[in-house]
Amino acid sequence: MNKMVINRLDKLLVTNDAATIVSELEVQHPAAKILLLQNVEELIRTGLHPSEIISGYTKAINKTVEILVELVEKGSESMDVRVKEQVITRMKAAVASKQFGQEDLLCMYPSLPQEPMGSIKQMEKAKVAVFVSGVDTSATETKGTVLIHSAEQLENYAKTEEAKVEELIKAVADSDAKVIVSDGEVGEMALHFCEHYKIRCKLTKGLDS
Repeated sequence: MNKMVINRLDKLLVTNDAATIVSELEVQHPAAKILLLQNVEELIRTGLHPSEIISGYTKAINKTVEILVELVEKGSESMDVRVKEQVITRMKAAVASKQFGQEDLLCMYPSLPQEPMGSIKQMEKAKVAVFVSGVDTSATETKGTVLIHSAEQLENYAKTEEAKVEELIKAVADSDAKVIVSDGEVGEMALHFCEHYKIRCKLTKGLDS
C-alpha cells in the first residue's frame, strides 16, 4: 500500500518502496539502525573468536531445521485438503499458539461462514473470479515513488488510483464473472465498483487472530 512521506525539505512523496520511506524519514535513533545481538556480545566478552561463534550459530540452525522436519505431521505433503480430519490434525498446533487449551473446540470448525459484502447477497450459476491477495488499490500497484508538488497533483493521483481500481473491476465484469472471491481485504473503492457492475463479493477468511 502506498504511503505519503514528507521529508525535511517539505517534499511530499507517495511511495510503497520501503527503502525510499526509510531514507526519506532520516531515522536518527541508533536502535532503529543497528540490531545488536546481545548474546553474541556476551560470547565475545568471554573471549570466543567470532569464527567460533559463527560456527556455533550455524550448527544451531542446522539442528533447528532437523527438529522442525521431525515435527511435521507425517503425510502433510500428500494430504487431501478435502478430508476434514486431516486438515484439523494439522491445524491444532497453529490454533494452540493463539488459543491454547481451546484448539480442540476451535478446530472442529475450520471455516466460519462469511457474509457476502455489499448489497448483492446471492448469485446463481455464476462465473467466479478468485483474488489471492485482496481487491484494493494495492492490487493495481507497481513498486515506485511519486513526487507530488501540489494539492492538484495529489488530487490527480487519487483519481488515477480510482481509475485503476475501476479498470480492474470492469475487467472482471467483462469476463462475465459475477462473483469475486477474495482471500484478502476488499477495499471500499473496489466494493463501490463491484456494486456498480453488479458483482457479488465474498471473503474466504476463516479463523482470524
